[in-house]
Amino acid sequence: MQIRLNKIIYFGILLCFTMMTFSIVSADSIGIYNNEGTWALWNTINSSADIAGFGWEGTEPIIGDWDGDGVTDLGVYNTAGNNFLLQADSGFTIIGLGWPGVTPVVGDWDGNGAEEVGVYDNAGTWALWNTSTGSADIIGFGWEGTEPIVGDWDGDGTTDLGIYNRNGNNFVLWTDSEYEVIGLGWEGVTPVVGDWDGDGKHEVGVYDNGTWALWNTSTGSADIVGFGWEGTEPVVGDWDLDGISDLAIYNNQGNNFLLQNGSRFDVLGLGWDGVTQVVGVWDADHAWIKSVAHYLKLLDNDFDEISEAMIEEDYNSLSMIGQRIIDNALEAQEDNSRYSVSYLQEAQSEWALYLTDLSSVGQYTILISSDLKDGIDDPQNTEEWLSHLSSAIYHMARAVELVYDR
Repeated sequence: MQIRLNKIIYFGILLCFTMMTFSIVSADSIGIYNNEGTWALWNTINSSADIAGFGWEGTEPIIGDWDGDGVTDLGVYNTAGNNFLLQADSGFTIIGLGWPGVTPVVGDWDGNGAEEVGVYDNAGTWALWNTSTGSADIIGFGWEGTEPIVGDWDGDGTTDLGIYNRNGNNFVLWTDSEYEVIGLGWEGVTPVVGDWDGDGKHEVGVYDNGTWALWNTSTGSADIVGFGWEGTEPVVGDWDLDGISDLAIYNNQGNNFLLQNGSRFDVLGLGWDGVTQVVGVWDADHAWIKSVAHYLKLLDNDFDEISEAMIEEDYNSLSMIGQRIIDNALEAQEDNSRYSVSYLQEAQSEWALYLTDLSSVGQYTILISSDLKDGIDDPQNTEEWLSHLSSAIYHMARAVELVYDR
């Protein structure tokens, strides 16, 4: 039996290695808007910009996943008309929301997987669009002179509110009627938001001419990072799909982006005078890849825990891990059906087969844990476990091959 257990651990490690190779493909990408109706969105497949026309002179760019399909859609805020114009598959949607002097914001206010718009008057009043009622929910949070920031502070899938207070050089974050004050900042900084540690929750930070101060929730202090120089603007996105927000800067002098990507830097020549920077997932194929990377990370953790449970002979934990594999695989299957990819159909099909095999792996993990707890040596269950895992590895490797063949 011990030989079989060692084989289980070996195949788990092999699977994790296979999964990690998938995360090389980038999903988050940069773009610019010229505030006159022209967008240039960086295409990571052909390393050039796709040009889109949407908006008109004097409008401000906003972006979000308005329909919940995983793809970032375009939008503009019209300061002259105090309304939003949102891109949709069938054309566009107009939302009358705003008044002079407001700052537009975007978030998933109800946690339904689609993003909505809103405004903050920089004096303590938020108006957040409610798609169910077709009107704005009014919230009082903040005071005069504060700037809006938004993020998922508690990792529950719903966007929470926050403000940056320039007079006090601090942030105030609001989560479920609770407030957290974070003393971070100094005169002239730009507030930023990202998931700096990959825990699924957003944290705050500030940028100042090459110096980043990123809040670390574990230490209750800021991690200082040097990246950039005077006159550059901060940009944040997950360039390498590891679930951790990476840093970037936009260089106004050179009209280009410098992206931090692991141990290297990527320079993307995109921009011109007066543009506004944006970050998004511009097509369904990359949106699907980002979803795959998310679930691979969850399943990777599951298999790490299988190895630990087997070594420690903790069969109760092994059973719970098996159920979690089933749950994660089923959730990934449901999410997989959201994406209408254009050139990765075969890879998407292989991914679906991989998830089916993983669900069976979870089921046999539960059976094996029950056998081991009762002192039963059932070679058939172990062989079935290995068979489904071997098939999963094949389909995963095939999916990776199909992605990189494009």
